[in-house]
Amino acid sequence: IAAAADIALVIDRNGIVTDLSVGGLELADEGFEAWLGRPWADTVTPETREKIDALLRDGQNGSSRWRQVNHMTSGGEQLPVLYHVVP
Repeated sequence: IAAAADIALVIDRNGIVTDLSVGGLELADEGFEAWLGRPWADTVTPETREKIDALLRDGQNGSSRWRQVNHMTSGGEQLPVLYHVVP
């Protein structure tokens, strides 16, 4: 998954980011390592937190549908990311 995705996350049952992989040099310096140990919902913009809740809920029941959420970059820009959760 990490080789095929720009961002791959491992999330525990409580929604905490336990591991991550960031592909591409343009994303490497955006501070994603700071997500480790934090709730996934805390890494996105407030208006997209509901989508994280839906992704986690759907992922527990099987596979979720794709949803776009926004993260803030280290430069203060919004970075839209398309996510899909698999158990």
